[in-house]
Amino acid sequence: MRFNKFKIYWPYLIFGSFIIVLIVNIAYVVVANDTWRGLFTENSYKKGLGHNRTLEKAEEQKKLGITILTGIRKSSEGMFLIETLVKDKNYQIIPNLKVFYRIKYRPDSKYDFDVQSQQNDSIFRTATINLTKSGDWEIETVVSNGEFVAQDVKDLTVIINPDISQ
Repeated sequence: MRFNKFKIYWPYLIFGSFIIVLIVNIAYVVVANDTWRGLFTENSYKKGLGHNRTLEKAEEQKKLGITILTGIRKSSEGMFLIETLVKDKNYQIIPNLKVFYRIKYRPDSKYDFDVQSQQNDSIFRTATINLTKSGDWEIETVVSNGEFVAQDVKDLTVIINPDISQ
């Protein structure tokens, strides 16, 4: 007798299962449309090719054994001194380099800028920069002497203290 009751309700059980799956799928669609769609990058293919070239240059830099030592020191509120020293695979200092820095403000690219370094002495290349915004900055050091181009990237978090006396 129990088997006969199950025999009567099994089409409803299958139909009910499909209805439950349909309701869950509709819920997923509603939630997906109301949430963040992810990262969108214009010209992503070209940027990907540029990133691949950067990786190739990094591999070439590794083969040449070039080491870039970049130090960042705070000199005053919002002012930073960047010092760069470049060595070859024999740990000899490489003279007569052109060094410039790409400064990128991660939250908003409108604050990005480039700075050419000054030769402090025969060893160090330096630049003084003014970072007026609090937040995460990326400092990319690009070094060249005509024979090679090498890069190094440093991250810097800047906290500008508001004037408390006002």
